[in-house]
Amino acid sequence: MSKILTSIVFIILITALSANAYAEDGGTLGNGYFALKVDDINFQEDIWETNDIEKSYYVAIEGYGHINHNIYVGGELGYARPTGTVSGTKTELTYIPFEVNVKYVVAIVKALQFDFGIGASAINVDWVTVPGSISGDPDEAWVLGAQGFVNFNLVIKRFFIGADAKYQVTQNAVGGTNLDNYRIGAHIGFTF
Repeated sequence: MSKILTSIVFIILITALSANAYAEDGGTLGNGYFALKVDDINFQEDIWETNDIEKSYYVAIEGYGHINHNIYVGGELGYARPTGTVSGTKTELTYIPFEVNVKYVVAIVKALQFDFGIGASAINVDWVTVPGSISGDPDEAWVLGAQGFVNFNLVIKRFFIGADAKYQVTQNAVGGTNLDNYRIGAHIGFTF
C-alpha cells in the first residue's frame, strides 16, 4: 500500500513541477489553481441501492497546473464514507480516490469558463461491518479506475466558484463488488 501511495504522490509532484516549468503566460485559470470540492457521490451497483449505502457526501481537494494553451494537468484526493445496513448488519464503506487528470479549459465569456477532461485513478476501499456495537474486521482493497468530468467556473479575480459533474468506472473490488459512481457538486478555489 505504501508503494502505491508513494508512487501516486511522486507522479502528482512531478506533474505539478513540470506544469509550472512549461506554463508561459497562464491560461484561463491562471498558471494553476487549488480547489475544495463538496459533491454528492452515488454508487451504481444494485447492492448499494438495495441496502441504502449508495449515496454519501464526497469531499476533495484538487490542484492543477497550466501546461500550454488551455490544457491543465493535475490531481484530486477525495474522501467519502457511506453507511447502511446489509442483511441486518451495519456496514461502513470508506472510499478514497487518488486521481491524475488532464483537462481542456474554454472561456465562454471572460468570467465564465467551462472545462472537460479525463483521468486515471487508484482508489483505496475499506469495508467494515459492525454487528451490534462490536467492530468487525476491515476488508481493504486497492482498485484502479478511470473518469470523465465537466466543470463550470465563475472566475472573480483570483478566486472562482463552480459546479462539477464526474463519472468514474472502476475495477471490481473484493467479492466482485462494482464501485462505479457519479458525482455532482460544487467547488471553490483560487488561481495563482
